[in-house]
Amino acid sequence: MIAISSASSKFKGLRAVEMYEIQPGVLMQPTYSSRGEVCSIVLEKRHYSSHVVDVDAGMSREQIWQIFDALAPKQDRGRSILDLGDGGEFTTVDGIAPTATTIAEYENVSLEMDGKVAENGTEKNQKYVVAIIHWKKRRDCN
Repeated sequence: MIAISSASSKFKGLRAVEMYEIQPGVLMQPTYSSRGEVCSIVLEKRHYSSHVVDVDAGMSREQIWQIFDALAPKQDRGRSILDLGDGGEFTTVDGIAPTATTIAEYENVSLEMDGKVAENGTEKNQKYVVAIIHWKKRRDCN
């Protein structure tokens, strides 16, 4: 019989990571300032669950914006920095990787979404593997 030691001794010396399931299959990992304020939140789709691996786990733009609206409501964001007339976001594409990064900038918070370029090249089918919400104007945040 194999003895299983407690997690506290097995993982001694490793930094614990705080993570929450904000929606079914979507994980949220916050980081904090020394004052306890949220600096950023990383969102990603769970890649392993119930003995199933999903190597293409991704989130739609709509799903990410739904979470963004809940965590950083419009009234708390401040005005849009990128007044582009399309919701204030822009997308850059790296053709070598090929990856797409979509950014929305506000006075108090920003949203970055990163993923592979959609196979058929349309934004409608774009999936993102990670999204980062970053609060600005908070001390001790990197």
